[in-house]
Amino acid sequence: GPGPRQQCKRCWLFNCQCICSPPTPPAVLHAFPHRTLVYLHVLEFGRQSNTGALVAAAFPPPQSGIFVAGLEEHEQAFQRELARNPTRTFVLFPSQDSVTLDEFVRRASTQPPTSPQ
Repeated sequence: GPGPRQQCKRCWLFNCQCICSPPTPPAVLHAFPHRTLVYLHVLEFGRQSNTGALVAAAFPPPQSGIFVAGLEEHEQAFQRELARNPTRTFVLFPSQDSVTLDEFVRRASTQPPTSPQ
């Protein structure tokens, strides 16, 4: 079997540190009805320091997805996911333009509703 110093293929931690078992209970998965997408740099894929893999370990597909930047198939799939529901899609990324959730809600509440197209 896999040794304790080999990496888990799902959470990317060493097998002796793997967090994939036990799986997230169905009640928790049902209580979190969101789909979480992780978009990461190709050099981050498979790294133990990448916390994005923890999302997929806690909320396995189809509630999550990992997309690698620069891989054409992943880029297209990621764009399709973002387009599925653009008014209810949030991108979490630290930058100078980032806003808090409270600020986002405040701004959204002052904008007129958009009509479906």
